[in-house]
Amino acid sequence: MKKGGVTESRAMAPLPLFDSPLLDPANNTHALARYPFFQLERNSSRRSLTFVDGDCTFTCKAVEGTNLPTIFDRDWLLYAISIIISKMDRGEEPSRTVMVSAHDFHRVTNRDSSSRSYSNMAAQIERLRGALVKTNIETGGQGATGFFNWLDTGTQINYDRENGQRRMVSVTLVLCDWLFRAIKLDAQNYRLPPDYFNLSPIDRRLYDLARANATPTWETSLGELQKYVGSDGHARNFKQAVSAASIPGYAVTLTDRYIQQEGRRGRPSSEHQIVVITQESHKKALTAQKPKAPALRRRKAARGHEGEVGTLL
Repeated sequence: MKKGGVTESRAMAPLPLFDSPLLDPANNTHALARYPFFQLERNSSRRSLTFVDGDCTFTCKAVEGTNLPTIFDRDWLLYAISIIISKMDRGEEPSRTVMVSAHDFHRVTNRDSSSRSYSNMAAQIERLRGALVKTNIETGGQGATGFFNWLDTGTQINYDRENGQRRMVSVTLVLCDWLFRAIKLDAQNYRLPPDYFNLSPIDRRLYDLARANATPTWETSLGELQKYVGSDGHARNFKQAVSAASIPGYAVTLTDRYIQQEGRRGRPSSEHQIVVITQESHKKALTAQKPKAPALRRRKAARGHEGEVGTLL
């Protein structure tokens, strides 16, 4: 039986062993972190998305009857990536196909296990299965000119019947070749902090970009940052979100410096304001290395003027 782009398979025979539970930390890969492939809104509404930056381009289109996947739908990809990397770390030969339990997915991504969460699951996987992606971004030294889906054929929800009621047994996820090459061949994978799945969409993207670029510091403009985050909201609202950002392990600083625009007069635009993202450990190290001589000189100067201060009093 097929529902939209996701096959629902009735389990007539014993299923293979689960690849879950995930016992290691969740992971992501740089190829997925660098670019705004997913819409940030929780409720999917967009039908297409295009990104262009120099020679780098991608286009995402939703198939008829669905919308583009969201950054929350992407959690299924992160979960599958984590299962595969866990296998690689154990010395096992990974496969693009993983069979997992929905309950463990909810546990890892800090979601509730309500009936509503389970009922929304098919729509989330359907959007990932139905999205058409075309890009010149290579992974594993390879690329393709045609479209691909985030989840390939074979992705399905498996169920059986108990007392006449349908009961979910497992979820089979088949990652696309583009993403599998990034995991296995590029091997630019990294662990996610435990509270990553509790972050807001913008803070998630800021963390993704920090891991991909801040080694240990990344400096960019507010406009460029908004482009790579994938936020199409008002620039003023995005600036407020960056000012209030709190991401694990990194400091996000909205400076009072601006990129110089040749021939431009008057007050600089906020899109040219410089943002600095720095690893917290690097920032602490820089603070510890600051010379203490100026402070010592200030103390000596204060002692030298004690008599004068006393006179003023």
